[in-house]
Amino acid sequence: MTRKRDFKLHNLSTLAGASLRVFLGALPQGRIAPRYYLNILLTGLIVLLATPFRWYEYWVYRGRLRRFKMIEPPLFVLGHWRSGTTFLHNVLCQDPRSGYLTTYQSLFPEIWPASGFSKALCGQ
Repeated sequence: MTRKRDFKLHNLSTLAGASLRVFLGALPQGRIAPRYYLNILLTGLIVLLATPFRWYEYWVYRGRLRRFKMIEPPLFVLGHWRSGTTFLHNVLCQDPRSGYLTTYQSLFPEIWPASGFSKALCGQ
């Protein structure tokens, strides 16, 4: 009888959404333990794949983002896990006047304008 293995995605670093400059600057200057090689390689590949999109976003949206003026100050929802922050976030997002970040947009902060968030936030 063969045992079925569950698919398990390798844990990625939170640096997966960082710019190439930030990623390279965050790498340790000393020796890296071999058990972290795969994590660093996968994270580096994601950063490299995202770099052309990051440049595109910069050149296409930089003018609009510089001219954007907030009408009201932002509201940040912070809290410990399992404290109701996701519920509060979901309730606040029901307001059609609100703008919010998805998990993807928070992980890749410099690649969100073309994803439609800027249209919802800026009313364009």
